[in-house]
Amino acid sequence: MSGSSFCRAYFMSFQTLKSIERMREEFVVVLKKLGFLRATSKGDSGGGSSKSERNRKDESKFDDVEGSEGGILEGMEESEERQQEGNEAQNENRSSPAQRSYKGGRYDPHYDEHAENSGVVKAVLLSALYPQVAHAQLEPNGTTVRVEAFSDKERARLLRNDGEIDAEGSTERSVDRVFIHPSSLNHSYVKDPDNFFTNRWFAYHEKVRSSQTFLRDCSVISPETVALFG
Repeated sequence: MSGSSFCRAYFMSFQTLKSIERMREEFVVVLKKLGFLRATSKGDSGGGSSKSERNRKDESKFDDVEGSEGGILEGMEESEERQQEGNEAQNENRSSPAQRSYKGGRYDPHYDEHAENSGVVKAVLLSALYPQVAHAQLEPNGTTVRVEAFSDKERARLLRNDGEIDAEGSTERSVDRVFIHPSSLNHSYVKDPDNFFTNRWFAYHEKVRSSQTFLRDCSVISPETVALFG
């Protein structure tokens, strides 16, 4: 199955995947400039990647998306790359040594050792998005879930008491009732009280207002992550 066919079959956007890959390349360049990534001696030479190296990179870059297909996205760029080959060759010549070294895959692999650790990834995500955090709790009827975004003071109170009334008995709250956007994978999850999760916190990228206030691009995070990295 070709990459384009796979994307169509599973309702994925090939261009979006390409955009994600370009963003990853840009992030690596920035991290190198800031000194967080150290290229190998081969990558430090500043030379461009050979055609065979680029081909190997293209064939393997999406293999981890669906292991059971044995690299189902292998060859994903075949027709699209042929159409863009001229432009990419020009961009390759204009790119910086850091960009060229990334495209050849020449940086220490230990920088990716926590890539499969969702706890670490979510902690990094929270530290970048904070204070864009929301909390979910069951409504008094026990059948629906209420999601709220709130101030730092209210967030600290919830972390101490897990959403219960504080010691002074105060019920005054500075919160904003929000809803998980229907396009989010978490939308159907919070709609089902049977799936009510232990980790009732969300980090979100944006809050949008239409008929209601919605959270988009949100991820479930643990209270420990909020306490440590918020």
